[in-house]
Formats: sequence, structure tokens, C-alpha cells
Amino acid sequence: MSDGDGNAIDPAQAAVWEALKRRDAILQAVSYAAERFLGSEPLEAVLTDVLERLGKAAGTSGATVLEFVDDAEQGASLVPRYSWTAAGVESVFEYAGEGFAYAGSDFEHLYTHLESGNPLVAHSEDIPPGLRALLPSEIRALAVLPIFAGRQIVGVIAVSQRGHQREWAESELGALKTAATVIGAALERNRTRRAVRKRDELLRLIVDNAPLMVAYYDNEMRCRFANRRYSDYFGCQERPIIGKSLAEVIGAEAFRIAHPYWQRAYAGEQVVFERAHPGKDGLLQYLEVRAVPHHAESGEVAGCYAILSDITERRRSEAALRQAHDHLEEKVRERTEELAVLNRELEAYSYSVSHDLRAPLRAIDGFSHLLAERLADQLDAESSEYLGRVRTAVQRMSGLIDDLLELGRVSRKEIVRQEVDLSQCAREIIEELAARHDARRVDCAVEEGIRASGDPQLLRTALQNLLENAWKYTSKTAAARIEFSATRAPAGRMTYRVSDNGAGFDMCYAEKLFQPFQRLHNPREFEGSGIGLATVARIVRRHGGDIGADGEVGRGATFWFSLPA
Repeated sequence: MSDGDGNAIDPAQAAVWEALKRRDAILQAVSYAAERFLGSEPLEAVLTDVLERLGKAAGTSGATVLEFVDDAEQGASLVPRYSWTAAGVESVFEYAGEGFAYAGSDFEHLYTHLESGNPLVAHSEDIPPGLRALLPSEIRALAVLPIFAGRQIVGVIAVSQRGHQREWAESELGALKTAATVIGAALERNRTRRAVRKRDELLRLIVDNAPLMVAYYDNEMRCRFANRRYSDYFGCQERPIIGKSLAEVIGAEAFRIAHPYWQRAYAGEQVVFERAHPGKDGLLQYLEVRAVPHHAESGEVAGCYAILSDITERRRSEAALRQAHDHLEEKVRERTEELAVLNRELEAYSYSVSHDLRAPLRAIDGFSHLLAERLADQLDAESSEYLGRVRTAVQRMSGLIDDLLELGRVSRKEIVRQEVDLSQCAREIIEELAARHDARRVDCAVEEGIRASGDPQLLRTALQNLLENAWKYTSKTAAARIEFSATRAPAGRMTYRVSDNGAGFDMCYAEKLFQPFQRLHNPREFEGSGIGLATVARIVRRHGGDIGADGEVGRGATFWFSLPA
């Protein structure tokens, strides 16, 4: 070899000179690559072009970028991703499209070598047998340089020489190492771009299919993002809406109304407001608008998110409910007035019937009494008994009329709630019973401090009926005892009990106790109309309470009722 003047050049110097030229050419290719990678072109097209320039600059017959892949099913392998080969040379995708599995000691050694950051340079006879068996026989020399993402090796760039041997100068390997660094950065940038793109696609998919309308307006109130629902609602496709001002999107009049709310949002406050506008069908459409400020790293408001919900159906449902409620209230008022009239009529009718029934009863009772007096000397014992039975029946009928009137009264009376001292009421009732039946001795126990919330007159009537019942049904008990007590239930309700050790009853008939005219005992044994317990049940239920009884024949009974606390 000679220089331009015809002087001979030492072969070693010539080799160095050629290596330096290749180094410079590789670095030029690297510079070209760095400039291309910064553009917006697809990486596949750019990298294939860059590999061709690198391969030609290095004087090789092929240049390939391979990626380390660790598959759970197929194991670890080195898979070609991008490649260039000289004309007429078999491509790596033709003989190893699925990659090289690098299991085994040979490959573990090579991987460890590359992981340390050192290039792998070898002639064909130096290539480990396991790897050489996978390569075309024409490959005579190979240089492999690691590609890193951070500190993690993610792949390699391999340049190969076919047909003849060649040496790799340190200067060339240094330039190729620079190329591997640049390509690694490009691959990482591309990987990041793909991840961001996938994330954006996922977010777009979620936002587009969300039941909300979402848009973003910058600090100049211009739209920079809008999901499909938002664009469709305002009659825009996605592209035309981008860049439009808020006033252009929602209309000048709507913007004038909403502007004070948006001013607050751009001042840093999250604002929620509603707006109404005529729809395509002429009916009002209602939107709930959330204006959410977006703060930059500096803390300043860089823009605002608009999150809209179509609440038209909700507002229409609320209006329908209000209308139905008003209509129901009107119906209730009308019905209440009707019931008040009916109650007054019923009360008048009840007293009229009571008067009309009492008149003949008084006549029967009076004339029966006169007959008994005038014919006292002429009547035999049987006839006198008959007249006595007539008078007794008349008195029982009069008592029944009184009980029915009382049942009607407690059903109609307006409840005036206040705190009632039931312990005091019970003592007064027992004193009255003891005065009327002074010949009886009954042991009575009244728990102190029992109070209830309700109508004083009605609650006293209920308690009086229960205590009179207990007094009556203990009349045949030698050591009669009556107790009045109360307990608080877990739900906060108070339960009140009147217990006695009298005649008791069979629990099989417990359901009949509180029905009018239902009696479980013979009237000759214990007198009564069968209205008293029905009256108690009516009073308790009008107060929102429950009532019940427990008993056993010959061993007494306990009548209980519960009221809200």
C-alpha cells in the first residue's frame, strides 16, 4: 500500500488508518442517528436506516439489534428486533426469526461478560460451539456490544463479517459502544413513548366510555381536551372542539351565566353549579357542572377540568315526585276533612243511637221496678226472679252501650302528647278500686318512676282497663296480687306490664283477647262486655305501640304494651 506520493505505507499503519476512518464513519452514523431519533418518525424505519449506515461505516455485512426476552413458557432468549444485511446476504430473520435461546453454560458466560459492559469480539473459531451451531457458516467475525436501560442490560447490537476474517480495532469498538448507548437511549425513549401511548389510550377509552362529559380548558379558557360524550353533547367532533374557547363551545349566553363560576374556579376554587338550556326536543335539559382547577408545579392554576353530568332525568323525576307529593297532600287534606266530617256525623249518630236506645231501656227498667213493688205480695218466687233478670239484662245492656261509646271515643280523639306519670295514675286507679270494693284485700305493687309519652286521658283509660281487668280476675283468688312494672327494650321502646295471679287464660285463645265482644270466661263467673281490652289495644296502636298477653289457666296473666320512647 502506498500514499498519494507513491511512497510505501507500513501495513500496520495502514490498518490503523483504515480503522480510524471506519471509526469516524461510525461516529458520523451515530451523529446522524441521534438527530433522527429526536424526530417524530417511527423508530422502526429510523433504526433500520441507522443500522444500514452503521453496518456500512464499520465495513460489515450485517448489523442487528436484539432484545433479551424472558418468557415464562419458552424461557430466556435473544430476539432480533431490527436488522440490516448487505445485498445477497441471508437476513437474521430468515435463520433465527424467533431468536436464540441462551440457556446453557456457554451463554451464561457470554451474558455475564456482556452484563459487565464489555464488548464480545470473536472470530468464527472462537465462538462457543453452542452459539456457533446457531449461526450461518459464512460468518467469520462477530462483535457484540451490550445495550443498557439504566443499569439493566436489555439487548445487544451485533455486527458480523461474512466470507473472511477481520480484526476489530479499539477505536472502532469505542465508536460502536457509543452507537449502542445512543440506540439504547432511543429504545428506552420508544419504550416510554409506547407506555405513555398505551396509558393515554387506556385513559381515553375509560374517559370516552365514562357516563360523564369531560373536557380540559387552559388558562385562556381554550379547550385542549374533550371526551366523546362532551363533544357529541355540544354538537362537535373531537378535532373541531380542540382550540375553541369556552364561549364558542357552550354559547355566548350560557357563557355569560356561567362566567362567575368559572372565574372562581380559575381563582383556585372547586365549583359545582347547575345550568339549564333548551334541548333538541324543546324541553329543558339540565347539567350539573363541576369546574375543577388544575394547579401547575408552581402552584398557579394552569387550567380547569369541566366535568358535566346530565341530570335532566333526575330533575324531571324530582319535579314529578314534588307534583305527586303535592297531589297526595291535597288528597290527604281532602280525605282528612272528609274523615273529620264523618267522625262528627258518627259521633252525633252514636249519641243519637245511645239516647234512642237508653229511652226504652229506662222504660223497661222503670216499669219492671214498679211491677216488682206493686205486685210484691202477689208474685211467687219464680216470677220475682224473672223480673230481676229483666232488670239485670237492662243494666248490662246499658253498660255495653257505655263501653261501645268509649271505644268510639278513644278511636276518634285527637292525641295530645306529653309526658305522663303512669306510676301515679296506677296508684290513683288502685285506690279507687279499693274504695269501691272495700271488703277485698289485694296486695298491689307499683314500680316508681314509670313514665310514658302520650295522651294523658287515653293512657289513663288504657291503664284503668288493664288494672280493672286484673282486679276482676283475681276476685276468686285467696291471696290476690297485682303488679305494675316497666322495662326498656333494646330498640329504645318502653314495655309496660300489668301482672296478676288470678284466673289466667289458655294461650290457645290469646289472639281473641283484644277483639271486641270476645270473652274467654263465662259471664256468670266474671261479668263484663268484652270491650275493655279492645279499647286498650286501640289506644296503644294509635300511639304507635304493640300489645300482647301471656297467661296460664289458674296461675294468672300478664298484659303488656310497648310505646315509643
